[in-house]
Amino acid sequence: MPPASDWPEGLRAVVDLMLGSGFPMFAAWGRERRLVYNDACAALLGERHPAVFGQPLGQAFTGSWAVVKPVDMAELVRILQAAASAPRP
Repeated sequence: MPPASDWPEGLRAVVDLMLGSGFPMFAAWGRERRLVYNDACAALLGERHPAVFGQPLGQAFTGSWAVVKPVDMAELVRILQAAASAPRP
């Protein structure tokens, strides 16, 4: 990954949000779905941290990538958008 100073504004905003959270959070950024995450997520990654930071998801999680990769990202976005706009009780 390029230095943080070269990241797009949107990625910097996402990372700022994640760093301010005590909850495990990660983002898979760009076409390669490069992995960025906060300290709480790093604790869950165990020995994989820090080597997987900035790596494409397919490299970071080689054992489970065959399960995750077939997910249609456009469909996932539609599901999340529908959930976000659903009426709240």
